[in-house]
Amino acid sequence: MASSMEKCPIIYKVLYIINAIFWDMVNTTNVLIKAVIFDMDGVLIDTKEAHFHAWQKYMESKGFDDYKRTVYNQSMGRQTREILVEYVEKFSLKIDDIEKDTLLKESLLDVSEISLFLGVKETLDLLKQEEFKLVLATSAIGVDLKDRVKRYGFDEDFDAFICSDEVKFSKPDPEIFIKGAEKVNIAPENCVVIEDAVHGIIAAKKAGMKAIALTTTFPKDKFKKMEDEFKPNLIINNIAELPTAIKNLND
Repeated sequence: MASSMEKCPIIYKVLYIINAIFWDMVNTTNVLIKAVIFDMDGVLIDTKEAHFHAWQKYMESKGFDDYKRTVYNQSMGRQTREILVEYVEKFSLKIDDIEKDTLLKESLLDVSEISLFLGVKETLDLLKQEEFKLVLATSAIGVDLKDRVKRYGFDEDFDAFICSDEVKFSKPDPEIFIKGAEKVNIAPENCVVIEDAVHGIIAAKKAGMKAIALTTTFPKDKFKKMEDEFKPNLIINNIAELPTAIKNLND
């Protein structure tokens, strides 16, 4: 099976190599964090069960009544479009229009099952007070991002937004984080990514950024067992620990 690096488009392989060389040349303790890039689902809002139930309903509509949580867990952090393409092969799904089925799956999401994690707004306020640039980078489609921004007032918290509609490649490809940093004119080495999934942590590292893993979705051991080059810089249990974690990276 090809590694994530082997599957990565050539331009990002080049960027990854350049970033690796750069980090070998500089003293990283002098590189300050200036921008914080957040994943959305599993980091800011709790959507794990809502998405699982939506996938169950979608798969049932396609004639599959035994959609397992283990299969769902393997897809977390990735674009719905990409997951559907994989499921066409894995489950022999019959899909005539990927975009149409992407919208169908998202329409099955029960927003009553979604909630903001405790401490999110307070944490974002603290980071804004410290003058960090804040970016929301999500694998969700644009219509879902717009709903969450409106529902939770994220337009007042973030300096920039980017979703799966704006990128070609899904995590663990670094494209979404590279483009997110560009939106606030901050170099990758001055960014830290906050993620709850392994794919997201790998994407952050490939982008030449620091990464903080949240254990809201997966246990700490899952991140500790990652390959050394992709391990997160820090692991925290909840969003309220983030300001202190970033301060530790900057000290």
